[in-house]
Amino acid sequence: MKITWFGTASIAVEGENGRILFDPFLPLDKSDVHTDESSFRGYESILITHGHVDHISSIPCIFSGQNIFCTKTPLSTLKKDGIPEECLHLIKPGDTFTAEGFEISVLQGKHIRFDRKLIRRTLLSREFLTMRNNRRHLEREIIHCRENHETVCFLIKAEGKKIFVMGSMALSDIEYPQEPDLLILPYQGKSDLLEPALETVARLKPLCVLTDHFDNTFPPFSGNTNPYELKEALDGILPVIVPEHNIPVYI
Repeated sequence: MKITWFGTASIAVEGENGRILFDPFLPLDKSDVHTDESSFRGYESILITHGHVDHISSIPCIFSGQNIFCTKTPLSTLKKDGIPEECLHLIKPGDTFTAEGFEISVLQGKHIRFDRKLIRRTLLSREFLTMRNNRRHLEREIIHCRENHETVCFLIKAEGKKIFVMGSMALSDIEYPQEPDLLILPYQGKSDLLEPALETVARLKPLCVLTDHFDNTFPPFSGNTNPYELKEALDGILPVIVPEHNIPVYI
């Protein structure tokens, strides 16, 4: 299967029978990410892990009749944004469905909690003071786009492979499927990410990890992190793929 990362948590998975898109988001002005609307064309199904601005706010811009699978709060937000109700499909933890040749299971997730050090560093940054247009836009969208404790994970199966997709690097207090062929792990949300990343890997026991969400896609609220520290920590234990924007990898 082909995996392509477009920035933030925007991931495409393509198999022999179809392809699906997770959490599409278009970079904001002054971002160092160069993904445009054309990157998100040709996908008939979009899966949403949660309702935050960097996971759903671009959907009205790229929408062209796709089926969108999401929980109650982002569904309500997207409906207000003009997405037709017939294209919005409500999901919840425990659901299993098929889309584009993939068997998809919805699992309870959890959003990472931002720590005070990260919040303080963001609010006191030069970018936060100077990027007024981005800041105003994001402040409006943050109010509009709510997560409401509805973060989910997806386990997708096709062609004898299992891929575990997370939209935020935290897990709930439940039993999760073990040893997926690939764990897609967001590397963002805390000032010290290595410890929670290693804890997540230890719980899920994946055969391989692909990091995402480590880039500066929506400044001044985002920033670049260093996923190579995870790759180094797991060297000799399991492979860690640090992808490049718009460059496919294969599993």
